[in-house]
Amino acid sequence: GDSRCHKEFNNPECGYDDSDCTKFNEMYPDCTIPLNPWKIGNGVCDYLFPEYNSEECGWDGGDCINRNKEMAEKYPDCEEEIRFIGDGFCYAPFNTEECGWDGGDCLGIDYPNCLALSLSAVGDGNCDWDININNQGCGWDGGDCEKLNVEMKSINPDCPSNVTETKFINHLNNGTCEFETNLEECGWDGSDCEEINELVQSNYSNCTVKYSPLVHNGECNYITNIEGCGWDGGDCEEQNKAFQTKHPNC
Repeated sequence: GDSRCHKEFNNPECGYDDSDCTKFNEMYPDCTIPLNPWKIGNGVCDYLFPEYNSEECGWDGGDCINRNKEMAEKYPDCEEEIRFIGDGFCYAPFNTEECGWDGGDCLGIDYPNCLALSLSAVGDGNCDWDININNQGCGWDGGDCEKLNVEMKSINPDCPSNVTETKFINHLNNGTCEFETNLEECGWDGSDCEEINELVQSNYSNCTVKYSPLVHNGECNYITNIEGCGWDGGDCEEQNKAFQTKHPNC
């Protein structure tokens, strides 16, 4: 009831923020992302937050229409979404001459073979294992991950190069058990898979240890959809039954 629409109160229980959100909801029914809906149409183009500058949100309630037009005129050959240009983040698809090296956001980032969507984290002083930039094409996160990679290699000296010299080195000892690195030579994913391997093997001793993380994970995985793995720990039972009913002679 402060004349501003706040997302956390924009619900029936709160009277749509005591009616402060009524107009917003009517005008932008598909605009559901912004944390602060009151910023939509407040006279300031929030181009640093592309979720506001979207078609669903009326290009920030009209605030970004002129900016988007200027960007389109400045980079007429850029085939990417113009609203992301010059928003302070370097996006790989925009890192082209036609897009002005993402409106200048990518200048100084020299990794042409880096395929990550966002290059802004490359060389920022932190090793970012979770956004696919700790690989050779991205310069091992612009050098940020080199020390940690050396440490992982020293702990797992027998881990094959198709793990230690690729993006899969990110998987080692990251707290999540992943089958690509669930190898004895890699310390069972840097010890991340030890517990789940023991559990799966106790129930399905004929199941290949490497694929233990896939068994009974809530999804039907074709790799472990075999009798030795208990038809993926039961995850594939319904799918298999439906297939057999449809194709009884298969």
